[in-house]
Amino acid sequence: MAPSHKPPHDAAEALPTVPLRDVVVFPHMMMTFVIGRKPSILALEHALQRSKRLFLTAQLDPRRDSPSPREVRSIGTVCQIVQSLRLPDGNLRVLVEGVDRGQALEFGEESGFMKALVRVIPRQAPENEIEPIVRRVVELFDRYVKLSNHLHYDAMLAAVRVQDPGKLADTVASHLVLPTYVKQALPPTPSPAARSPLLA
Repeated sequence: MAPSHKPPHDAAEALPTVPLRDVVVFPHMMMTFVIGRKPSILALEHALQRSKRLFLTAQLDPRRDSPSPREVRSIGTVCQIVQSLRLPDGNLRVLVEGVDRGQALEFGEESGFMKALVRVIPRQAPENEIEPIVRRVVELFDRYVKLSNHLHYDAMLAAVRVQDPGKLADTVASHLVLPTYVKQALPPTPSPAARSPLLA
């Protein structure tokens, strides 16, 4: 069996970092997007040559083409690169899977791309009174899917079959049509109960 590149949850990991303009990747979520900025391409290529792990975080001003470390959120998502494809225009299409919430303890630069020392944010155990919130979220998401023109019923089934409240909150949030700034406010919140009212 190949050794795991994933560090212990209490250890910090230096990860190539890609600031995102209008995409939010949640833990437990698979997402495809295109990377076109040179520093982000370099970060992706660096990750592909090593652990295939990236730190994705939102930039504060989506209009900025080259955000500095001060212009990105310190909390984001540690992701595993599943697949990448170079497009004819030189951009890269990448498929990632969100693994954990992470907090950048410090930012730096290496060989033309942003890098962060990231600590995984431990997942909180469900609160004692989480079950009524979970039932309410599932009920509202069921109604949302039935009224939506862009979601399949399979999306609802995938969400309601999730047993972990934190994963349920992330799965539901990833399917909602929300402004980017609202979704950006959800990943930093480790408590499932705290995230669920935002969804409801």
